[in-house]
Amino acid sequence: MENEDKEIVERVINGEVGLFELLVKKYENGIVGFIYKIVLNYEDAVELAQETFIKLYSSLDKYDPKFKFSTWLFTIAKNKTIDFLRSNKYENNFDDSRKIKPNRFSDITKNPEEELLKNEFYEKVILIIDELPIEYKEVITLRYLNNFSYNEISEITDLPLGTVKNRIFRAKILIREIFEKKFGKI
Repeated sequence: MENEDKEIVERVINGEVGLFELLVKKYENGIVGFIYKIVLNYEDAVELAQETFIKLYSSLDKYDPKFKFSTWLFTIAKNKTIDFLRSNKYENNFDDSRKIKPNRFSDITKNPEEELLKNEFYEKVILIIDELPIEYKEVITLRYLNNFSYNEISEITDLPLGTVKNRIFRAKILIREIFEKKFGKI
């Protein structure tokens, strides 16, 4: 899969620019989701994702195939998001009406009440993640919503591996504390 990305990049650089759309389609949902968890505004997330892909396209010749393509792409997205947050435009537009859609691949043999409780639990956790300080929200989102390894998160965030592990550990503690204050013991 990663070799496929590297091949597409090389072919785009060599003039097959139409193939760039394959990279966009493959990664756009993950990029939008990652950015959204940080800025909490869907329109801003979509706009920042578009800017990320524009930057990606204009920087393809700088990509080093020794590194994982997705890590490089998420690094660009992270940098675009940080630039946006640093600008005076940023307002936290938290929307309480957001709902997590239940897992459409849920096992239908499970108890529907258990499934409902599980989905409500995850919805509460996601809302708590939205409240975390940016340094924790970023690493938790990369780890558990985008499934990056600790090493990949270290590369994306340009943080030492120990710092990444520490922030994820502290974020989990904060999530648990906030959850228990709001909703009772887990």
